[in-house]
Amino acid sequence: MKLSVIFVLIFVSCVKPQLKNKPLPKLTPLIGEYRAEFKNMYNCNPTKENKINTNYYLNKMSDGSMEVKGNISLSIPFDDNLSVGANAATRGADGNWKNNAYIFHAERGYTTTKNFFSNIDTSGLGFNLKSPIPVGVHIATGFNASDLENINYIPKKFAYGSYKIRVFLTDKKNQHFGCLETIVQLKPPSKIL
Repeated sequence: MKLSVIFVLIFVSCVKPQLKNKPLPKLTPLIGEYRAEFKNMYNCNPTKENKINTNYYLNKMSDGSMEVKGNISLSIPFDDNLSVGANAATRGADGNWKNNAYIFHAERGYTTTKNFFSNIDTSGLGFNLKSPIPVGVHIATGFNASDLENINYIPKKFAYGSYKIRVFLTDKKNQHFGCLETIVQLKPPSKIL
Protein backbone atom coordinates (compact mmCIF):
# COMPACT_ATOMS: atom_id res chain seq x y z
CA MET A 1 0.00 0.00 0.00
CA LYS A 2 2.78 2.44 0.95
CA LEU A 3 4.61 1.55 -2.24
CA SER A 4 1.57 2.41 -4.42
CA VAL A 5 1.09 5.78 -2.66
CA ILE A 6 4.75 6.64 -3.22
CA PHE A 7 4.45 5.63 -6.88
CA VAL A 8 1.38 7.90 -7.35
CA LEU A 9 3.15 10.86 -5.71
CA ILE A 10 6.21 10.40 -7.94
CA PHE A 11 4.01 10.07 -11.06
CA VAL A 12 1.99 13.21 -10.22
CA SER A 13 5.12 15.26 -9.50
CA CYS A 14 6.58 14.23 -12.88
CA VAL A 15 3.42 14.91 -14.88
CA LYS A 16 2.32 18.15 -13.18
CA PRO A 17 5.20 20.34 -14.44
CA GLN A 18 4.63 19.17 -18.01
CA LEU A 19 0.93 20.11 -17.87
CA LYS A 20 1.65 23.52 -16.34
CA ASN A 21 3.94 24.60 -19.21
CA LYS A 22 1.69 23.32 -21.99
CA PRO A 23 -0.66 26.03 -23.38
CA LEU A 24 -4.33 25.26 -23.19
CA PRO A 25 -6.22 25.21 -26.49
CA LYS A 26 -8.35 28.26 -27.29
CA LEU A 27 -11.97 27.21 -27.35
CA THR A 28 -14.44 28.94 -29.64
CA PRO A 29 -17.63 29.95 -27.86
CA LEU A 30 -20.74 28.09 -28.95
CA ILE A 31 -23.09 31.09 -28.80
CA GLY A 32 -22.48 34.77 -29.41
CA GLU A 33 -22.77 37.66 -31.81
CA TYR A 34 -22.43 36.39 -35.35
CA ARG A 35 -22.02 37.19 -38.98
CA ALA A 36 -24.09 35.25 -41.48
CA GLU A 37 -22.46 33.66 -44.50
CA PHE A 38 -25.14 32.67 -47.01
CA LYS A 39 -24.26 29.51 -48.91
CA ASN A 40 -27.30 28.67 -51.05
CA MET A 41 -30.90 29.66 -51.76
CA TYR A 42 -33.38 27.68 -53.83
CA ASN A 43 -37.02 26.71 -54.36
CA CYS A 44 -37.53 23.59 -52.25
CA ASN A 45 -40.61 22.36 -54.11
CA PRO A 46 -40.59 23.62 -57.71
CA THR A 47 -43.77 22.40 -59.42
CA LYS A 48 -46.19 24.03 -61.86
CA GLU A 49 -49.02 23.29 -59.42
CA ASN A 50 -47.57 25.66 -56.81
CA LYS A 51 -49.53 28.87 -56.55
CA ILE A 52 -46.34 30.65 -55.45
CA ASN A 53 -42.93 29.78 -56.89
CA THR A 54 -39.83 31.38 -55.42
CA ASN A 55 -37.07 31.17 -58.00
CA TYR A 56 -34.44 33.04 -56.01
CA TYR A 57 -30.74 32.22 -56.00
CA LEU A 58 -27.54 33.71 -54.59
CA ASN A 59 -25.21 35.58 -56.92
CA LYS A 60 -21.63 36.28 -55.77
CA MET A 61 -20.53 39.84 -56.43
CA SER A 62 -16.98 40.89 -57.40
CA ASP A 63 -16.37 42.24 -53.88
CA GLY A 64 -17.24 38.83 -52.37
CA SER A 65 -20.68 39.85 -51.11
CA MET A 66 -23.80 37.93 -52.07
CA GLU A 67 -26.98 39.24 -53.66
CA VAL A 68 -30.36 37.60 -54.19
CA LYS A 69 -31.44 37.40 -57.83
CA GLY A 70 -34.26 35.58 -59.63
CA ASN A 71 -37.99 36.06 -59.21
CA ILE A 72 -41.14 35.14 -57.35
CA SER A 73 -44.16 34.09 -59.38
CA LEU A 74 -47.59 34.39 -57.74
CA SER A 75 -50.87 33.11 -59.18
CA ILE A 76 -52.59 34.18 -55.92
CA PRO A 77 -51.78 37.32 -53.91
CA PHE A 78 -49.53 37.07 -50.88
CA ASP A 79 -51.82 38.49 -48.21
CA ASP A 80 -53.14 37.65 -44.76
CA ASN A 81 -55.16 34.69 -46.05
CA LEU A 82 -51.90 32.74 -46.03
CA SER A 83 -49.83 31.65 -43.04
CA VAL A 84 -46.06 31.72 -42.95
CA GLY A 85 -43.90 29.06 -41.34
CA ALA A 86 -40.23 28.24 -40.99
CA ASN A 87 -38.31 25.16 -39.97
CA ALA A 88 -34.57 25.33 -39.38
CA ALA A 89 -32.39 22.24 -39.52
CA THR A 90 -28.88 22.17 -38.08
CA ARG A 91 -25.94 20.29 -39.53
CA GLY A 92 -24.79 17.62 -37.08
CA ALA A 93 -21.22 16.48 -36.46
CA ASP A 94 -21.90 13.59 -38.85
CA GLY A 95 -22.71 16.06 -41.68
CA ASN A 96 -26.41 15.20 -41.79
CA TRP A 97 -29.20 17.74 -41.31
CA LYS A 98 -31.20 17.49 -38.08
CA ASN A 99 -34.69 18.90 -38.70
CA ASN A 100 -36.86 20.87 -36.29
CA ALA A 101 -34.04 22.67 -34.48
CA TYR A 102 -36.15 25.84 -34.59
CA ILE A 103 -39.79 26.03 -35.67
CA PHE A 104 -41.89 29.12 -36.39
CA HIS A 105 -45.53 29.50 -37.51
CA ALA A 106 -47.72 32.59 -37.77
CA GLU A 107 -51.16 33.32 -39.15
CA ARG A 108 -51.56 36.47 -41.24
CA GLY A 109 -48.54 35.74 -43.42
CA TYR A 110 -48.31 39.14 -45.12
CA THR A 111 -48.53 41.18 -41.90
CA THR A 112 -46.02 38.91 -40.16
CA THR A 113 -43.58 39.16 -43.08
CA LYS A 114 -44.03 42.94 -43.24
CA ASN A 115 -43.20 43.19 -39.52
CA PHE A 116 -40.09 41.02 -39.93
CA PHE A 117 -38.82 43.10 -42.87
CA SER A 118 -39.89 46.58 -41.71
CA ASN A 119 -36.24 47.76 -41.36
CA ILE A 120 -35.19 46.43 -44.77
CA ASP A 121 -35.77 47.79 -48.28
CA THR A 122 -37.15 44.79 -50.18
CA SER A 123 -37.42 46.54 -53.57
CA GLY A 124 -34.36 44.57 -54.75
CA LEU A 125 -36.54 41.44 -54.46
CA GLY A 126 -38.99 42.86 -57.01
CA PHE A 127 -41.67 44.05 -54.57
CA ASN A 128 -42.18 46.21 -51.54
CA LEU A 129 -44.12 45.25 -48.44
CA LYS A 130 -46.19 48.42 -48.11
CA SER A 131 -49.18 46.41 -49.33
CA PRO A 132 -49.89 42.73 -50.07
CA ILE A 133 -47.91 41.37 -53.02
CA PRO A 134 -50.19 41.11 -56.07
CA VAL A 135 -50.47 38.30 -58.62
CA GLY A 136 -47.67 38.34 -61.19
CA VAL A 137 -43.96 37.75 -61.64
CA HIS A 138 -41.77 39.98 -59.48
CA ILE A 139 -38.13 40.08 -60.63
CA ALA A 140 -35.30 40.49 -58.12
CA THR A 141 -32.86 43.01 -59.56
CA GLY A 142 -30.39 42.48 -56.73
CA PHE A 143 -31.00 42.35 -53.00
CA ASN A 144 -27.99 42.42 -50.68
CA ALA A 145 -28.11 39.08 -48.81
CA SER A 146 -26.36 40.57 -45.77
CA ASP A 147 -29.48 42.73 -45.21
CA LEU A 148 -31.20 39.53 -44.07
CA GLU A 149 -29.18 39.81 -40.83
CA ASN A 150 -31.33 42.88 -40.03
CA ILE A 151 -34.66 41.04 -39.96
CA ASN A 152 -36.64 42.07 -36.88
CA TYR A 153 -37.08 39.63 -34.00
CA ILE A 154 -33.97 37.62 -34.88
CA PRO A 155 -31.68 37.35 -31.82
CA LYS A 156 -28.39 39.26 -32.01
CA LYS A 157 -26.65 36.29 -30.34
CA PHE A 158 -27.17 32.76 -31.62
CA ALA A 159 -25.55 29.32 -31.70
CA TYR A 160 -22.79 29.09 -34.29
CA GLY A 161 -23.08 26.50 -37.02
CA SER A 162 -24.77 25.70 -40.33
CA TYR A 163 -28.53 26.00 -40.75
CA LYS A 164 -30.91 25.04 -43.53
CA ILE A 165 -33.95 27.28 -43.15
CA ARG A 166 -37.14 26.29 -44.97
CA VAL A 167 -39.76 29.05 -45.24
CA PHE A 168 -43.18 28.04 -46.53
CA LEU A 169 -46.66 29.46 -47.06
CA THR A 170 -49.84 27.56 -46.24
CA ASP A 171 -53.58 28.23 -46.13
CA LYS A 172 -56.05 27.46 -43.33
CA LYS A 173 -56.31 23.85 -44.58
CA ASN A 174 -52.50 23.50 -44.27
CA GLN A 175 -52.15 23.24 -48.05
CA HIS A 176 -48.66 24.38 -49.15
CA PHE A 177 -48.39 27.20 -51.69
CA GLY A 178 -44.68 27.90 -51.89
CA CYS A 179 -41.36 27.04 -50.31
CA LEU A 180 -37.88 28.59 -50.18
CA GLU A 181 -34.77 27.11 -48.57
CA THR A 182 -31.69 29.03 -47.54
CA ILE A 183 -28.47 27.53 -46.22
CA VAL A 184 -26.56 29.87 -43.95
CA GLN A 185 -23.54 29.50 -41.71
CA LEU A 186 -23.35 31.61 -38.55
CA LYS A 187 -19.79 32.45 -37.54
CA PRO A 188 -18.19 34.63 -34.87
CA PRO A 189 -17.65 38.16 -36.21
CA SER A 190 -14.19 38.91 -37.56
CA LYS A 191 -11.91 40.84 -35.27
CA ILE A 192 -11.23 44.40 -36.37
CA LEU A 193 -7.48 45.12 -36.52
